[in-house]
Amino acid sequence: MDGINIIEYLDNKLLEYRIRNNEIILANCPYCEIGNKKSFSHFYINQEKEVFYCQKCGAGGNYYKLLMDMGDISLITKAKERKYQRPKENCIFTASFKTEKYYKCYEKERFIDHEILNKYKVGVTTADGYLIIVYQYYDENNILFNRKYRDFSKEKMWTEKNAEHNFYGLQFIDFKKSHLLVCAGEDDCHSLVQLGFDNVVSIPYGDRNFSEQMSKITDKFQDIFILFDNDLSGQEGAKKFAEKAGLMKCQNIILPYKDARECLKYGLNHDDIMKFIGKAEYFKHDEIMKAIDYKEEFMKFINDEGRFIGKSIRIKSFNYIVGGLRPAELTILTGHTGRGKSTYAYNVTKWAEEVGFHCMILSFEGSLSPVIQKLIEIYSEEAIRVFCPIEHKTKSMQSKEWISKWFDKIDSKNIYFLNKKYIKEGYYDVNQLINVIECANKFFDINFFVIDHLHYFLKLSSERNPVQKIDESIRRIKQLTIKLDIHILLIVHPHMTDDNKKGETQKLGLNCVKGASSISQEADNFWVVCRKGEDNENFSRIEIKKNRSLGKLGFMDFKVLDNMNTFIEV
Repeated sequence: MDGINIIEYLDNKLLEYRIRNNEIILANCPYCEIGNKKSFSHFYINQEKEVFYCQKCGAGGNYYKLLMDMGDISLITKAKERKYQRPKENCIFTASFKTEKYYKCYEKERFIDHEILNKYKVGVTTADGYLIIVYQYYDENNILFNRKYRDFSKEKMWTEKNAEHNFYGLQFIDFKKSHLLVCAGEDDCHSLVQLGFDNVVSIPYGDRNFSEQMSKITDKFQDIFILFDNDLSGQEGAKKFAEKAGLMKCQNIILPYKDARECLKYGLNHDDIMKFIGKAEYFKHDEIMKAIDYKEEFMKFINDEGRFIGKSIRIKSFNYIVGGLRPAELTILTGHTGRGKSTYAYNVTKWAEEVGFHCMILSFEGSLSPVIQKLIEIYSEEAIRVFCPIEHKTKSMQSKEWISKWFDKIDSKNIYFLNKKYIKEGYYDVNQLINVIECANKFFDINFFVIDHLHYFLKLSSERNPVQKIDESIRRIKQLTIKLDIHILLIVHPHMTDDNKKGETQKLGLNCVKGASSISQEADNFWVVCRKGEDNENFSRIEIKKNRSLGKLGFMDFKVLDNMNTFIEV
């Protein structure tokens, strides 16, 4: 993997290591031994194979995974790059008569002492006639990086624009300690500190949120104690957080009341809470189970129409035949050259994003500009450029202002793209692909992926057995859909040419794709893009050749608008 000098990287990170033959041995594992005495015994980096492995915690992967987990590279981008903005310090929030009066009300209603509110610089302001609480987020260097605003009823809530997503309470964290207490709200954090606990933070925006910045914090601690709400939603969020922060070091604490603030309200003290911390349990991740261990998840699955039937999109025929978009599935999309495979995949991305999916397009052919152009034309239903037969040249149909406006609209959607900066000669290693998808799911909650296309990102020309390479890659991609509960739409080229010896367009079926038979075997769904009629290029037909979940097959017809990108259901 070109571009990564691991020795130089370790030196820049000030990490201690020893070199033995072709292996680098770190003083401590960055995943499980932060703050421990130097052991030089568990964490190995093989320079020849460009992989790492910890014998203690089992963490492992290639150079790209290590650098991503350390927060030093990102292979995911939006339409335009994000830069965090720090809000300005504002003493008005905490220095007014209203604030002092409000503190007394807060103490009476929510049982948080005046001193705690002062310590965390909780403030108050007004907006639209409402009294607004101001929670100020400081980092470990005591630098303000965000604010959260909400009214007392929690009906209105917002944060600073373009601010960093990280824990609340970082300015009081001692990183020399091995433990971190994580709760699910600012007042839970206040309550635990008031009860005498230290190293307490709260998550910023709900118990399903996890960012790269938060990951950098959790990586520095050996033991993470999670004190989320004791209801079903809170416990599901606790499990989700632990999976992202690391199941091996997270312990779950179930409090006797809904949350830490209610424990304070009902008179529990430090020793009372310590008894429940003493009962903390690691999250289950056993690989062997009986049927009874799976019953709760099975009942949830069988009663979850969104999972069993799929999430309906705007295309009625798609919902009727395919049954909607389902998680944990792999869809293969194929078709002859020039039939609009990529274009149809981007239309599906739009339909998926409209119903709540967070989407990512991993395009390996050419630059990102044509992809964004297609998305602009798909969403706007207009063309940016058209060919003028009179002047025999392509003419721009839209102003720069119109294009810029639509670019910003695409960026506002939950659509992400592969950062091609780290792609070597257009090819990609399947391990690197999996690392990117795991990272996208972990930090951005992306659950719908378009990979365009299989034969372009895999460098098969140098493989002794390309069929075996395809077979292995497809199996790993399918396993990833189950592991992460995501949907992957994978574009694959057919092995046959458009026309047969008689000049007739060849029909494509399950055995038409180039490479291993596992492509059609592993797929949950198999779609073929074809023209409805060769004499009318403004129509397209999508044939459903495989539908594992419902078994229903058929076809869908679409009118393609004059921009040649927007698919409209017929």
